[in-house]
Amino acid sequence: MIGRENVATAESAISELVKNSYDADASFCIVRISPAYDHVPAQLPKREYDLLTDWGLAPENHYDLNDDFATLRPCLGDKHSPEAKLIQNFVTVTVTDDGSGMGDDAIRDAWMVIGTANKEQDSSSKMGRTRTGAKGIGRFALDRLGAKCQLHSSSTDENDRTETLTWTVDWSKFEKDGAVLDEVTATIELGAPGFSNAIESIRKVPSLESFAKSAEDKRSGTSIHISEVRDHWSPERLCCTNPIMRGFTT
Repeated sequence: MIGRENVATAESAISELVKNSYDADASFCIVRISPAYDHVPAQLPKREYDLLTDWGLAPENHYDLNDDFATLRPCLGDKHSPEAKLIQNFVTVTVTDDGSGMGDDAIRDAWMVIGTANKEQDSSSKMGRTRTGAKGIGRFALDRLGAKCQLHSSSTDENDRTETLTWTVDWSKFEKDGAVLDEVTATIELGAPGFSNAIESIRKVPSLESFAKSAEDKRSGTSIHISEVRDHWSPERLCCTNPIMRGFTT
C-alpha cells in the first residue's frame, strides 16, 4: 500500500531508485528494460494472463485459461507470430550501479525497516553529495514496479573484505487473505554471486564495458532486478522513456 499509493508512476519509482544510486556515491546508474521471455511460453501464470487482459491485449485469442495458469493453443510460435508480439509486452526492469553497496547489517537495519532516518542523520555521502532520495521510498518503489524483486549487492568493510548478498522478496505474499505482517518475510543469501552475474550481463553490451570494469575495480555496487511488472511497458511508452544510461557527477 505504501509503495503503490505514494509512488505515482513507474517512471517516478525508477527515479527514486536512481536517486539511491546517487546517494551511494555511484559513478553510473544503468536502467535496463528488457524482454521477460525469449520465447513464447507454453503456459502463463494466471496473474500474467490477467495483466494482459487489464492492458486490453486479448490473451484469450491465444491462451486457454484454467484455474492457475493459461495454456497456449497450437501456433507457429516464431518471433513474428501474433503470440510472440503478445508476449513481448512482458518486461523486466534492472537498475545497476557501482555505488557503495549494502552489507547484511545495512539491509536488515535500514533497507528493510520502515521510517528509518539515516538519510536525515547523515545528509551527505562520503563523496560530499547531498543525499537526494526520500526516506524509505526507494524500497517501496520496488513494489510499485513489480511483484517480485531480487537485490544483489557487493560492499567492502573496514578491513577491505568484500561482502556479497542477494535480498529477495515476493510482494504478492503480503496480499494473501489472512496474511499476518510478521509472518511474511524477505530472504537474504550471503555470499551470493548475483552482483557479479549482473556485471557480466552489462559487459556483454559493448557500449557498457567500461561501466562493468568500474564496478569490478570498486568491488562494490547494487543491481536490482524487478519482474512480474505491474505496468504495461508498451513499445510506444518505451520509445518515449528511452533506456537510461547516466553518469553522475558530484
